[in-house]
Amino acid sequence: MIGADGREGTMRFEGRVAFITGGAIGFGRAFARALTAEGGAVVLADIDLDGAERTAEELRDAGARAVAVRCDVADEAAVEAAVAASIEAFGGIDICINNAGLHLLKYNQPFSVLPRHDLRALFDVNVIGVVNCTVACRDSMRSRGGGAVVNISSIAGYLTGSPYGVSKLAVRGLTIAFAQEFAPDNIRVNAIAPGLMATENALDGLPAEMIDDFVPEPSAGPPAGNDGRHRERDAPSVLGRGELHHRRDDQGQRRLPPADVTRPFRRRGVRWRCRRRRSRPSGSW
Repeated sequence: MIGADGREGTMRFEGRVAFITGGAIGFGRAFARALTAEGGAVVLADIDLDGAERTAEELRDAGARAVAVRCDVADEAAVEAAVAASIEAFGGIDICINNAGLHLLKYNQPFSVLPRHDLRALFDVNVIGVVNCTVACRDSMRSRGGGAVVNISSIAGYLTGSPYGVSKLAVRGLTIAFAQEFAPDNIRVNAIAPGLMATENALDGLPAEMIDDFVPEPSAGPPAGNDGRHRERDAPSVLGRGELHHRRDDQGQRRLPPADVTRPFRRRGVRWRCRRRRSRPSGSW
């Protein structure tokens, strides 16, 4: 199958259904393209239903199975309704990607500056939204023999001097808690912590000089394919490096790994180097 990004998939996700929050644009759309390119079906759950419908139509035109549902992740009832619609459309859910979130400069002010109503909105979406969606998807995953939850944290979760950073630190904590709670159901829970990526929301909401500092032009920084402007399409490949696949030990027994935001990169021959508050894997995939 040729995905919406023009690449031929390997069908690793055939028969699986992914519930992707914030699926209309940016990371969520990139995840959907990557999963459908490899045979998966996707539900684009977004508060912007029109945007989600456009992305779903694009995917269907490429031969994928995709539907759009309106979903405010901060609203427990709305999440449950979106999950129910997803199950009705595809029969169940195997993967939950908690991608929806509030971010950008507004939420990087000090706690004493950010108005309380904005602070509550931030935590309702970034933290309670993860709880709502993860819990709502659990029963369907369990009934299908297990599943995978992938939470989108952030490098800001390691630099916790702002409300946004603290919200992403909380996502890391939720990842560990849910991994322990859901392990008996054969549901794995992991997180990734990307840096700034040049998605639509980031480009619209941050000063150009800040974007250039974090995401340099290819001519001024790393080769094309290694910077944020060029990796949005490729970033979802990390989903195939551990979070969505069971691994087996030497005896062939299925094992559930502990939750860790670095786990997607922990494979043989890969170790972590930490330098000036940045972490990156070294070694070969």
